[in-house]
Amino acid sequence: MKLFLSISSVLGLALFLFGYWGKHSVAGKKRFDEMAGIIPEFSYWLGIGLLAAGLLTSAIWLIRK
Repeated sequence: MKLFLSISSVLGLALFLFGYWGKHSVAGKKRFDEMAGIIPEFSYWLGIGLLAAGLLTSAIWLIRK
């Protein structure tokens, strides 16, 4: 359980930050133009999903203790 929480948190945060950079910064928009923009978009939402899964897992783990 702790391993999943650690991996999902670190990977989720990394993917979220990469996606945010790719979507919202000038350098990111220049690097990932129209068709390549799916990469940061997918990373952004996958990162949010992994962070949510880690948060839900930790909440369940804390309630069960």
